Amino acid sequence: MEYLLFFVMGFLICLILLRRPLKFDVHHTYENVINAKTEKELEELQEKMLKDDPKNDKLYEEIDNLTTEINDIMGGSDRNG
Repeated sequence: MEYLLFFVMGFLICLILLRRPLKFDVHHTYENVINAKTEKELEELQEKMLKDDPKNDKLYEEIDNLTTEINDIMGGSDRNG
């Protein structure tokens, strides 16, 4: 409600000071996005993405353990079981 009040007040002040209403211009540009990668490059990226990474796996496991520990201490969400 406050936001609406401030907007109306600002609109009225602008109307009084500038003697004209606010003018809103919307400039929209349409871009056709085309994937520049070839099928071979996409397959290589997929293989790289799906490859196991022990360093990150260990990090994610530590984060999960820490989150579980914090949830046990603080109570956590009821959705976690």
